[in-house]
Amino acid sequence: MIITISGTTGAGKDTIGKKLSERTGLRIVSASLKKYAREEGIDVLQFSKKTNIQEYDKQLDEWQKKEAEKGNCIIISRLSAVLIAPKADLKIWLYAPEEERIRRIKNRDKKENASEYVRERDLESKERFKNTYGVDYTKQEHYDLCINTGKWTPENVVNIILKAMEETKND
Repeated sequence: MIITISGTTGAGKDTIGKKLSERTGLRIVSASLKKYAREEGIDVLQFSKKTNIQEYDKQLDEWQKKEAEKGNCIIISRLSAVLIAPKADLKIWLYAPEEERIRRIKNRDKKENASEYVRERDLESKERFKNTYGVDYTKQEHYDLCINTGKWTPENVVNIILKAMEETKND
């Protein structure tokens, strides 16, 4: 089974992906620029402004496509539902109210400017993928299941996904 998890900044993609992996045994494929940014000692937004971000995007895209070919994985990436679409069994979009996402980023990353960061990161990603791929990854039509992570605990979100996975197997 191939599950894709996409979403907005601070919606809980990594948290939900990790918990879902623990419950299912599916391996995680995290196609995120966070790794590269951490290696540079900066946040993702700074990294995207400093580098030829499209080069990194293309590398991550090819890598996640190859990983999807192996099957039995959870692909965590803003663009995974679009890139892996025909092969994905379940495409999930995670979102939360902006205030909640700002709170999460402020707590997780200790960012004093979390509100500015969340807004700028969401806009930058949306514009970058629109310009590079001609797609608006935020459109819910790309997804099978859209979940407001501000409404439920991570455990409850995972339970919703597990139920959807069960129903997907039955189709």
